[in-house]
Amino acid sequence: MDEERRATPEPNEPCPCGSGLNYGECCGRAEPSAAASEGEAD
Repeated sequence: MDEERRATPEPNEPCPCGSGLNYGECCGRAEPSAAASEGEAD
């Protein structure tokens, strides 16, 4: 695989959205509230 064209950037790489933040601090950040709310639909 071409390392310049990975599907998911590494956390310390610039975010592809153009925010100027690292990917891990922007679009790559895990959002536990979204995952937790999916299981609480009872």
